[in-house]
Amino acid sequence: MKLLAVDPGSQTVGLYAPEFVRTLDLMQGEKKVERPERLSRLMVQFAEALIDAGPVDFVVYEEQFVRGGATTKALFGAVGVIEAVASLQFAGIVSVPQASLRKWAWGTLMKAGKAKDTMGDKQVYKAVASLYTDTSGFDEHQCDACCVYHFTMENQYAEKA
Repeated sequence: MKLLAVDPGSQTVGLYAPEFVRTLDLMQGEKKVERPERLSRLMVQFAEALIDAGPVDFVVYEEQFVRGGATTKALFGAVGVIEAVASLQFAGIVSVPQASLRKWAWGTLMKAGKAKDTMGDKQVYKAVASLYTDTSGFDEHQCDACCVYHFTMENQYAEKA
């Protein structure tokens, strides 16, 4: 079973599978890009990434929660595009609850004896990702997607789809 994990963002989207790591840049160096244009770019870039990644059985992504305003609209739009493109490639779709991912990441880090009280979620996800792979050169979204991937594999979320 081949999974491609996704960390959706409003400006960049991280992708991770053990043999495939990429960040989709929806801004492309521009300071302001309206949401419809970003979603259009996501559709094209994600479709290309799915082809480059090879046949994928499941696309798994971190669920988004309501933050309010434009960010929520952008993130929910991104998830809709990700699901639509994955469906066109006949890939199953699995979402991972953010709270479950956070709990797993902290627990994994504590078991490894590397947790520190002063760590924020971004630091925790980077530290956990580095337990599984060499994350030098990874950005924040790639580390998050790496955690989504390993959480899913360890918890057999794809079997529940």
